[in-house]
Amino acid sequence: PDQPDGPLSFTLLMPNLGSVRVNANKTENRWSVQLGFARRDVLKRLSAHTGACRDSLSQALGQDVELDMHEDLSA
Repeated sequence: PDQPDGPLSFTLLMPNLGSVRVNANKTENRWSVQLGFARRDVLKRLSAHTGACRDSLSQALGQDVELDMHEDLSA
């Protein structure tokens, strides 16, 4: 897929997950993706699936992905 030249930053408003702040940056052949969740319960639930989420993103982007999920009350 086409990929941007610079970093990305946006907020998703998800019906079941609430507000999710996304920051992503590509360096060489690797993406660094940070997901900030406004709801602590969502972060706790998804943290158990970090590996699967990272693998899905990596497959979709066709490159290695470093994934960080954290609480972001300002999301």
